[in-house]
Amino acid sequence: MRKILVTLMLVLVSCMSNAQYVSHLKMNFDGNFTTQDGKDYDVAVFEDKNAIELFDKVKKNVALIYRSPKDVESNFNDKIISIYGYAPNCVIFNWGISPFILSFHYSLKFQFKDGKIRIEVPILSEMEGAYYYTSLHQLFVAASIFKKNGTLSEKPKKRQVVIDFEDYFNNLINRIINGDAKANEDW
Repeated sequence: MRKILVTLMLVLVSCMSNAQYVSHLKMNFDGNFTTQDGKDYDVAVFEDKNAIELFDKVKKNVALIYRSPKDVESNFNDKIISIYGYAPNCVIFNWGISPFILSFHYSLKFQFKDGKIRIEVPILSEMEGAYYYTSLHQLFVAASIFKKNGTLSEKPKKRQVVIDFEDYFNNLINRIINGDAKANEDW
């Protein structure tokens, strides 16, 4: 019995040390994001890393993800990384006769302390491809993606628009924090 408990503890500690951060952002009816608990930031915990190691890890991942990282990334005293990126043809929205293919600019911010990364929710700006709609909120209202009470429509095509936005940013943040699993190390 004692051996089983010791083995279980070792497996649990091993799993926890290899744990990766997973982003779970949700999009609101106004086109803004929040975390699942309603905050405008999340915290990824890496107990075995100091602030400099975490900063370097994120900076490296940004360099691997973006074609020209110097054009999208800025940092302040190795404590904050800000990203101003562009997502071309990111979300396809089938509404009416022709689909909207949405592209937009966004900003992300990461702050670093020993063992922690604070991840600000993305801020979307300069939406393109939605013709005369100037904000996601206007588009969501016009297309009835969200009901008047702020709840998401039950219609699958309308729900998919929000899911696509959430998936895009959750995947991007996961890649920035954890690294790209598809990165080719065989060179």
